[in-house]
Amino acid sequence: MESNILTRKQFYDLVWSHPLKELAEKYNVSTTFLRKLCDKHNIPLPIGGHWTKLKWNKPFEIIDFPNPENSEEEIKIQELKPIPAQKPIPKLKKEESPLIHFEGISLDKKLFEVPNKLRKPLPQISKLKEEMKKHEPNEGWFSSRGNMFDIKVSPNNLNRALRILNTLLQLFQFLGYEVVNRWKSELKYQDISVEFNMREPRTRSYEKSKYGGWEMIKFTPTGVLSITFGTFPKKEFRDTKIPLEKKIPKIIDYIMKRFKKEMLERERLNEFWRVRDEEERKIQEVKDRVEEEYHSFITLRNRAFLWRESQSIHAYISAKQGVSNLSDEDQEYHNWAKKKASWLNPLNQIQDNYLDDDHKIRFLKSINHVL
Repeated sequence: MESNILTRKQFYDLVWSHPLKELAEKYNVSTTFLRKLCDKHNIPLPIGGHWTKLKWNKPFEIIDFPNPENSEEEIKIQELKPIPAQKPIPKLKKEESPLIHFEGISLDKKLFEVPNKLRKPLPQISKLKEEMKKHEPNEGWFSSRGNMFDIKVSPNNLNRALRILNTLLQLFQFLGYEVVNRWKSELKYQDISVEFNMREPRTRSYEKSKYGGWEMIKFTPTGVLSITFGTFPKKEFRDTKIPLEKKIPKIIDYIMKRFKKEMLERERLNEFWRVRDEEERKIQEVKDRVEEEYHSFITLRNRAFLWRESQSIHAYISAKQGVSNLSDEDQEYHNWAKKKASWLNPLNQIQDNYLDDDHKIRFLKSINHVL
C-alpha cells in the first residue's frame, strides 16, 4: 500500500480547510486516527461549530499554526485496507415493522399486542373483573355497575374483553389520555372528552313457555366484541374477519385524529368568539364614546344656560337698584338675589346654605331646559 506523506504545515492547512470526516473518507482512515495524528504533532483542530459558522458566513476563530520552526516535519498518513462492504439489512415487511407510525409519533409494536393472559392489569381492570364476577349474568350479559368501565359481555368473553381493554387503557395512559368512569365511560384529553364502551351484541329469539302458549324472549351472545366511541359522530370497531385484537393500532390512530380534529375545531371556535367579542367590544366602545360625548355636550349646554341666567339675574338686580331709592328691606333682598345669582353661575362653584346641584336641575326642568 502506498502511503501519503505531508509536511506538518500542509497537514495543518488540510484540517483547517476540510472537515475531518471528509478527510477520513478521502484517505480511507478513521477520524479518530486523524485526531491522534494532530495530537501527536501538536496541530490544533477547529472548535465545535466552526464549519457551520463558515457555511453561514458568521465570524469564527482560527488557531494559529504553533511551532512554525517544525513546519517541514513529515507526517505519514498510512492507508488502511478497504472496509469490506456490509450486507444490506433486509427491509422488514410492513406487518413485521418493530414500530407503528402515527402522525408525529412512533410507538413500539409490542405496546399494541394483546396478551393471551391478563398480565399486570391496571387497578381499574382488576377492580372491574372482581366486581363483575360477584354478580350473575343478566340476560346473557355481565354488566358493569356504578363507577366502572361501561362494558356488557357474556361470561365466555369476559377475560378476552378485559385483556383488550387493559391493552387499550395502557396505551391511552401512555399517550396522556385519561379514562373517567361516572356511570358512563369517557376518554379525556385536556378539556375534550369522548364517551366509549365495550359491548358484545346478542341475538334475540322467541320460544314458547312450558306454562302456556305465550312466547318468551331468549338472548344468545354472539361472541363478537365491539368498542364504540362517541355518540355524534359515532365510530364502532368490532370483530370481523380481523379480530378486535388486531385493530388496536386503528383504534389508537382514530382516537389521535379525532382528538386532534376536535382540538383544532375548539381552537377555531375560540378564535371565532374571540374575534367576535373583540368586534363587539369595539362597537360598544364607540357607542359609549358617543354617549359620553352627547352627555358632555348636554352638560355644557346646561351650564351655559345657568351662566346666562345668572348674568340675567345680576343685570336685573343692577337695573332695579338704579330705578329708585332702596329701602333696607329692598337692599337685603338684592344682596340675597346676588348671592343666589352667584351660586347659580357654574363658573363660581359657590356653595349655598340651603340649595345644591339638585336644585339647579329642578330649576332647569321648571323652564324645560334640561336634557
